[in-house]
Amino acid sequence: MARLRQAPIEYKVCADCGIEYEGAQCPQCRHAFDPQTTRKVTHDRLILVGVNPPIYEREARFRCKKCGNLYAAPQSPLCQESNPQRPTIVWVRTFNQVESLEELQRREWLEGEKDEGGEGAEETEIEGVNDHVEESEEQ
Repeated sequence: MARLRQAPIEYKVCADCGIEYEGAQCPQCRHAFDPQTTRKVTHDRLILVGVNPPIYEREARFRCKKCGNLYAAPQSPLCQESNPQRPTIVWVRTFNQVESLEELQRREWLEGEKDEGGEGAEETEIEGVNDHVEESEEQ
């Protein structure tokens, strides 16, 4: 059963522009996430839990006493301080994608075509379809 829950959500702070975001890159400047230079913080948010596939998952993180960064490793990658407190639980976005059976089959079929005949195989198929359409229009 799906329900709302207030939880600490992990956000990354872009090292270039300072925007807080979830995901693999900053949505404003497109700077990629780098755990060695990107600071992580939490904000309490309402999230939807109990859905399949899950939107957020629980993760254990340490908070550095010196720089305030959240990290999973034995020391903070930002300041190299290694005096972890006990871990805190944060919620991290999973970015699962829901895909219909038809979309999954089409993607697998296209990937199989590329593996067998390269990108040219897909172009040949399209040319053959276009030739058939042109013949139908002439009749």
